[in-house]
Amino acid sequence: EIAEVGFYLEQGLDEEARDLVQSLLENHSDHPEVLALAVRLESVDGTDYDSAETSAEEDWQSEPVRADSPSAAPAAYSPSYDDEAEPEPEMQLGDLVLDIGSDLQAAAAEDADLQVSLDDVFNEFKKGVAESVEDTDYATHYDLGIAYKEMSLLDDAIREFELAARDPSRAIGALTMMGICALQNHDTEHALAYFLRGLNAPNIIAREAMALRYEIGAAYESDGRYGEAVKFYEKVNEWDATFRDVRERLSRGREHVGAGVDVANDLDQLLTETEAERANRSKISYV
Repeated sequence: EIAEVGFYLEQGLDEEARDLVQSLLENHSDHPEVLALAVRLESVDGTDYDSAETSAEEDWQSEPVRADSPSAAPAAYSPSYDDEAEPEPEMQLGDLVLDIGSDLQAAAAEDADLQVSLDDVFNEFKKGVAESVEDTDYATHYDLGIAYKEMSLLDDAIREFELAARDPSRAIGALTMMGICALQNHDTEHALAYFLRGLNAPNIIAREAMALRYEIGAAYESDGRYGEAVKFYEKVNEWDATFRDVRERLSRGREHVGAGVDVANDLDQLLTETEAERANRSKISYV
């Protein structure tokens, strides 16, 4: 779930990130990574997340606190990671893979002769991970995908995200990450296919759809297909002109194609609000 918050922030899905952090604070108010995310979000939008900590602390009070009592006001949050009593966060499998992979890559960089043997070692390690994680453990597969992506093991990352995408609640995020990995692999065709799968997901909401249309526009732009890119950037710009850098991308795309973009009609369906978007529109509050 912590990795999901990072993904939402990367995609400009601030509302979803806030909701998830609020939920994490309610259940894990003393977890340092959760608190760090709360501070990160608070610095971005000014939202006060202390209320979640306050509700957790109330369970420790032996007597109710009067509303007019000075102690009723929540204390300002100031995390301290030097406190010896603070428990160490549990190592996640994705973090372990990332740490081991980074160590192996660093060793290989120092000695080219080790590259082949280290590749073999890491392949065996990945094989062991694959054998120990159930296909239905979608959260772990998503975390592994993030770890492999950070290590530039893009094909491995895509395989993990494909498994995570079987979970309806993770499908859109996983498909988006698959598309991003494919783009980093210079595979625009598959990137577009992943983004379009996400756009047609039955549980998609408006902001997620616009984030995907932005990514589709970026994919077309990276492939030099500026006419198609402009169509998608225009759609995102109409919905929210402050969404990431869509205005700059739209202006840049128009410079390449000029006014009056004429592209294939089969894109119109992708630019039209889907049934799922309409059904879930009420779930979105605009930032």
